[in-house]
Amino acid sequence: MRWGLGAASVGSRKHSLPLKTHLNVEGAYGHAVEVSSGKDTPSGHWEICGLPVPFEWGTFPEQENCFPAQLMQDLLSQGNIEGTLANKHSSGTEVLVEFGEEHLRTGFPICYTSADSVFQIAAHEESFGLERLYALCEVAKKLVDPLNVTRVIARPFKGTCGANFERTANRRDLTTPPVGPTLLDHIQDQQDYNKTLYTLFAVPPWLTGKMYQNLNQFFQLRPFEWLFFLWSLKNIFLINGFDGFSPLMIILINEHIGRGKILLQIYLNVFQIFSFIITAK
Repeated sequence: MRWGLGAASVGSRKHSLPLKTHLNVEGAYGHAVEVSSGKDTPSGHWEICGLPVPFEWGTFPEQENCFPAQLMQDLLSQGNIEGTLANKHSSGTEVLVEFGEEHLRTGFPICYTSADSVFQIAAHEESFGLERLYALCEVAKKLVDPLNVTRVIARPFKGTCGANFERTANRRDLTTPPVGPTLLDHIQDQQDYNKTLYTLFAVPPWLTGKMYQNLNQFFQLRPFEWLFFLWSLKNIFLINGFDGFSPLMIILINEHIGRGKILLQIYLNVFQIFSFIITAK
């Protein structure tokens, strides 16, 4: 707490913590402040990646028949369907209980929304068809874009009656893409820049191909992996042997053939590089 963590938490929470904090803070501290207008999922994701959303997304009024009549008419004609159900604010589970059996009888998709900027379509995965639902959502996304609605979500479900309807894992979100560069774009730009530098400065053959990919992984290690890795390097030079493999073998055992295998390959690559440097000297 003396480094400012408690004070930063109080500033972020806007009220005191349920524990004592140091009055004499010895470190500099700060906390992030949300600046986006909306509280929906895409706004949060964009801001986390450095792209705040200073505007409000479009939403639908909380009333029966909440969707504009022209929107629903266009959805019928362009989506090749004969009708829709719900047209209201509802939770995903409640709307299935209320309209699921009628959907099975009529084949009409269930269209609903929430307080977020979203247009959701639920349909039975087998009787209506999963690909047909996805195609209908593609149509709906084009129709709600002029309304500044950020997402259309396909909500497939299965079951035979209200008592056993359940949503499946085949949900699909159609989301408005970011309106500007995000942290991910900057990372990609930096990776492209690094690759250009490697090309311009004629990287030696032993640092190309698979080894290049593994060294990129090297800079993405998690903190405990860094600790094991540095300990391993110490063992290489101070013990003059391969005792340093033991911590990486622990990772390999714990994480099986995935990330542990990559770390072991990184270890071998860096050992090869240092051996090359020492031999050259």
